[in-house]
Amino acid sequence: MGKWKNAPVVYVIVQVRFSPILSLQTYVSEIQEHFRRNGFPAFSRRVNFQLALSVPQPNNAESASPSIPLEQAQAYVFSNRDSSQAFVLEQNGLTLYVTDYVDFNWLLDLFLKPLDHIKKVVSPDSSERIGLRYIDAVLPREGANVRDYLIPSVLGLSQNQLEGMLQHSFSETMFVDGNTSTVSRVLSREGRIAFPPDLALFPITINSRFMIHDAPHATIDTDSSQQITSEMDLSKIRSTLEDLHKSVNQAFRAVTTDFALSDWK
Repeated sequence: MGKWKNAPVVYVIVQVRFSPILSLQTYVSEIQEHFRRNGFPAFSRRVNFQLALSVPQPNNAESASPSIPLEQAQAYVFSNRDSSQAFVLEQNGLTLYVTDYVDFNWLLDLFLKPLDHIKKVVSPDSSERIGLRYIDAVLPREGANVRDYLIPSVLGLSQNQLEGMLQHSFSETMFVDGNTSTVSRVLSREGRIAFPPDLALFPITINSRFMIHDAPHATIDTDSSQQITSEMDLSKIRSTLEDLHKSVNQAFRAVTTDFALSDWK
C-alpha cells in the first residue's frame, strides 16, 4: 500500500506471540531504557484480564456451578512523544500499534529493532503466532459515494434506497492458506468512524482527518496471521510478515475498486 498521497490507512498492528516469560518483570527496566533511548520515552503499565486455563471443580457436587476465574496479566506500554506509535510488551508477546503509517518496509524496521533487543534480553524460546492487521477508512471525496470505492458484494443493502437511516452493514470473509489465516471485514455506516471494540479504548492518537469525518463511510479491517511454533528467529519473522503483507494486500485489493486506488494514490 506504499507511500500514497491520500492513503486510507488509519491503524496498523503488528504482533509476535512467543513462549511465555514469567520472569518478564525483572527485565522491564532494561527494556524500558532501550525504548527510551530510541524514541519511546512514555511508559505505563496496563492490567489485562483473561480467562484462566482451568476451572476448579466445586468440592460440593450440589453447589452451584463455579464462576469462570479471570487471571490478571501485566502489560507494559512504551509510546513515542505524540502517541502515534506504541509497543505493548506482555509475558508472551510484543505488539506494535501505529497510526502514522509510512510504508511496510518502514513498519518492519520499526518493529524488528526492539524485538531483536527483547530477544537478546529475555531469550524467548520460540515464536508461536505472527500477525499483521490494517484498518483502512473509506471516506468518499466530494461528489463520490462509498459504492465507488468498494465492490457491491461487501456493501450488503447499505447502498439500497431503503426507508430509514443506515445503522450499519457488515461483511466478513475468511481465507485459510496452509498455516496462514486472513480475515477481511468491511463495515459501512453513517456518521463518525467506529473502531473495532478491541482498539476503541487503546490510548493512541488517531490522525485528525479521520476523526473529523461525520458522513457515510466504510472501514476495511484486514487481519492476516500465521500460527505455528518455530525457533525465535528474526529473519524468519521478517519473511513471515512479508508473506502476511502480501495476503493483506491481496484481500484489500479484492474489495476495493480501481476508482478507489486512483483516488488514494
